[in-house]
Amino acid sequence: AAHGEEVEKVIVFVERRVLMQTCIFRLLKRELSKFDICGFESISEVTRAAGEDVRLIAIDIEDKSITDPSMVQELAAIYELFPDTPVAAISDRGDEATAHEAIQCGLRGFFPSSIPIDVVIAGFRLLLAGGVYCPPLISPKHEGLNGHHELPTDIALPNLQLVSKVNGVHRDDAHRSKVSLTP
Repeated sequence: AAHGEEVEKVIVFVERRVLMQTCIFRLLKRELSKFDICGFESISEVTRAAGEDVRLIAIDIEDKSITDPSMVQELAAIYELFPDTPVAAISDRGDEATAHEAIQCGLRGFFPSSIPIDVVIAGFRLLLAGGVYCPPLISPKHEGLNGHHELPTDIALPNLQLVSKVNGVHRDDAHRSKVSLTP
């Protein structure tokens, strides 16, 4: 940005299917108009947003497993470039196991493609406010000591921040001071 201009806040959306990308892009542009929406066809293209004020990265992983080695590698690259930016997955899988894998791997949001778009937009707003979104029917599991989720031992991602359960709501410890939400 030129001197005196405000830096544009950016939401990055990764969707390889052009029709879906176009529809979601237009919807996000209308619903989250305070943000510049950047659409990319692959996770590797997200590096083009480096240096921007990226506030949210949403990735349509389709039916891939979040623990697939290629997905783990791509997420690690995103976490390295955008360590403080919430990353969310939209998945064609809506099962508990996939949701738990996503949250355990450091994603701040998990959105099954079977939920209504209004819920997705509300979930994105929650992520932008510092929260964590997981569908209500998917209950937290695999909690370790002190209420922290245990990361799978076979997955190593840099800059992960553990998510804890506070008053029934999942919140990232690093963002507690930024947002004060009542239960």
